[in-house]
Amino acid sequence: MAVLPVDLILPTGNMPEDWHSVESIQEWIALGVVTAPVESSEEQIDAITTAYAYYRGYRAKAAVLLGSPDSVTLPAVSVSQSNGRYDRMMAAAEAYRLEWEELVAGVVPVVTPVVLMESRTVTVPISHRWV
Repeated sequence: MAVLPVDLILPTGNMPEDWHSVESIQEWIALGVVTAPVESSEEQIDAITTAYAYYRGYRAKAAVLLGSPDSVTLPAVSVSQSNGRYDRMMAAAEAYRLEWEELVAGVVPVVTPVVLMESRTVTVPISHRWV
């Protein structure tokens, strides 16, 4: 089964619908498929693709959150606060990146045994009759 954007968006998946466009999610899915080793089974490709798309989606959302801090520092008031939402989003992105890397590294190449034939010389007696 190929991964579709609907598989990654809530309620089926882990990304809220309003985070990214379907086109962006489709692009991440396509890139995730390309990262899967050739030896991957269909299930492995789906898992690799899903982890990669989540990684990219959470990272992109973190970049958006970086531009909108939890608090604003005004000249008269010196209040600054770290962007906790950004930190949580980057932590989730990092977790998906690590999962993706482990999945890619975990693909074991399928080795097809090769049967080598021994070379033998066989002498076959042939009788010729000349006419």
